[in-house]
Amino acid sequence: MTAGWIREAGRAAVTLGVVGALACGDGLAPGAAARPPEPAYIRGVVTARVTSGTADRVLVETASPRPEHPVDKAWVTLAPSAVLRWEDGRPAQAGDIAPGREVSVWVTGAELRSYPVQVTAAFVALAP
Repeated sequence: MTAGWIREAGRAAVTLGVVGALACGDGLAPGAAARPPEPAYIRGVVTARVTSGTADRVLVETASPRPEHPVDKAWVTLAPSAVLRWEDGRPAQAGDIAPGREVSVWVTGAELRSYPVQVTAAFVALAP
């Protein structure tokens, strides 16, 4: 009983710590979202872009998946709620994410296990 309570309290503390770190930011402009502390879901090059009425999707591919980036290709939906930033923290626009651009993507929600997988971006960092 005690061990379970301690484990749940630890999870709550970690969650609060992550939320607090995101809320405090990392020196970005007030109101700017900070880069998530965990490794990106995928880091690679945008090789295709599909524009639709509700949200854009980009195909991100990496030449060599690593343990911290579990997939080699992913269709990433750029939902209106996604935070888009250049690596130096400046705000980016969805139009900046074009084929040939290197990106790091953090995701939210479910992963559709097709090939390539389909995910929704929570945060995207664009390389200059």
